[in-house]
Amino acid sequence: MRKTKALKRLLCVLLTAALLFTAVLPAFAKSAPSVVRMSIVSYFKNAASTGHAWLYFENLSKKTVTVGVYKLKPGNGISVGTFGYIRKEGPGVYYNLESYITNHQGTNGRVSLSQDITASQLKKVSKKINRFKSKWNVAQNCTYFAEKVWNTVAKIRISAAATPYALRKAIRRHDWEKNLYHQPVSARRVFKQKGSSLKRVRSSALKAGL
Repeated sequence: MRKTKALKRLLCVLLTAALLFTAVLPAFAKSAPSVVRMSIVSYFKNAASTGHAWLYFENLSKKTVTVGVYKLKPGNGISVGTFGYIRKEGPGVYYNLESYITNHQGTNGRVSLSQDITASQLKKVSKKINRFKSKWNVAQNCTYFAEKVWNTVAKIRISAAATPYALRKAIRRHDWEKNLYHQPVSARRVFKQKGSSLKRVRSSALKAGL
């Protein structure tokens, strides 16, 4: 009799475990796919330069996604970074400016760290980008922007003391990449964020490097 009761208890435990496993399994099987590869980039030429930092996004999905306020088509990439009063259009978020400069003037020696993110993570990233649409100062500069947006969803958090040089050192502590590919863009695809829309950057303003 005791053996029968013990066997029944064991069967109940096994049945409960099987039901729980069956309920949890779909959650793992249906994990959200990555839609974008996000990279944080630092460019520091030499001790005489201040350098620059930005983010680069590559659409891995088959649908157009929104990065900040920019509609990024499948297979395309875009750089996103902030600039101050050195730009004629004024301080704020710029799209494709770093990509344009990289492909026309060069930013050799840049280092980067990348992570694939899901659609829900991209929404958080875009929300953070939009908070900087007209913001820039010495403390909240390009590195501060790149770091804050990256850390919104990053597995590897970065702390860079708001300088491209410090960011470069922080990136190189991990599995980093040199001279991340930036998709070529025309001058007509370089924009500055104006509220929830985009304004094309004048061609004459693209001559200045980083």
